[in-house]
Amino acid sequence: MVGTQALAAFSNTSGVYTMRTYNVTGPVKNNERLLVPGTVSVNYSNYSVVVVQTTVTIAGTVLLKSGQSTSLNLVWNRGPQVQTTTSALMSHSVSNNENLMSTLRFDVGTGESMGGGEIPNKRLKDIHGIINAISWGILLPIGLLAARYLRPFNFADPAWFYIHAFCQITGYAGGTAGWILGLRLQKLANPIKYYHRNLGIAVWALATLQILAATLLRPKPKTKGRPLWNVIHHTLGFLIVILGVVNIFEGIDLLGVENWKRVYITILICIGLVAVVLELINWFFWMQKKERRHKHSVLVGDT
Repeated sequence: MVGTQALAAFSNTSGVYTMRTYNVTGPVKNNERLLVPGTVSVNYSNYSVVVVQTTVTIAGTVLLKSGQSTSLNLVWNRGPQVQTTTSALMSHSVSNNENLMSTLRFDVGTGESMGGGEIPNKRLKDIHGIINAISWGILLPIGLLAARYLRPFNFADPAWFYIHAFCQITGYAGGTAGWILGLRLQKLANPIKYYHRNLGIAVWALATLQILAATLLRPKPKTKGRPLWNVIHHTLGFLIVILGVVNIFEGIDLLGVENWKRVYITILICIGLVAVVLELINWFFWMQKKERRHKHSVLVGDT
């Protein structure tokens, strides 16, 4: 979990247990990024490890600063292995209840436990994630599909435009609300997730530019500047959707909720399948239209 100031105990090749501290500054997943020992902000001291058969107990002292809360959120997990050369921790599974439920809120001043621990500001983070996933990751792609694949058909005019405008404006409004929640979470974050934050700012800024350009700077159809405007508008649209989807996955990784990722991947697959079907339909009608034009040109030439 990002922000964790961890103590880890493990045995070396000789079977002797040792302990290291780890500062979790980013997600550790599928061993793509290893967690190596480092300095932590929590002042641990006198820590030790006791092993009795298959039970490993970690003991230690936490030195509190003046005025610091005595209530701590504790998380403990079991990992598969440790690199012998670097003491880097390999990623552990989050697919079983033992790892997911291994939390506790504990008051070191009174020695009392107060039930399961919780992720700081979890409710606010969940709302932030859901709003942004729906806005940037679902509504905007659907609006993009409407403009790309429905516009060529006469029967879909002007319905395609209304669908496109509704999805983009609603997605932007929701994305703005999610972005504001992100700014609030930024003030509460420790450590700050700079990559997720900066990418979110970039997506919102590009989307704002896109909205302003579409409402205030759009040339009329068949005017000289319209082709260039179309290229910029389409390019920005695809870029916003791609960056938005990337940042959604980054946010899910920060929350560490694998179920959310599976659900969102399923949604993206459905949207992708719809896009493939619409692409094939558009290609089929384009080929038919091209063939009719060719036959017409031949007939005109014969006459």
